[in-house]
Amino acid sequence: MCLFCTAVPMTFALGARAHAKHIERRKAAEARGEPPPKFVTVRTIQHATAVASVTLVVGAVIYHGVISPQVGMGT
Repeated sequence: MCLFCTAVPMTFALGARAHAKHIERRKAAEARGEPPPKFVTVRTIQHATAVASVTLVVGAVIYHGVISPQVGMGT
C-alpha cells in the first residue's frame, strides 16, 4: 500500500480521536463548573480533517494515475 493510501484512514482516525478528546475535555470542564476549553473548536477539527483527507486522496490519485505508471511501479 502506498504512503498516501495508508495516510487517508490514519487521518480519519486522528480526526475522530481529536474530536472525541475535545468532547471529553468539554464534558469534564462542565462537570467541574468551568467554561469549556476554547483553544480548538469542533468545526476547526472537522475542517482540518477534511482538508487533510482530501489532499491525501488527491495525492493518491495523482500518484496512482500519473507517477506510478510512468515509473513502472505496480499499483
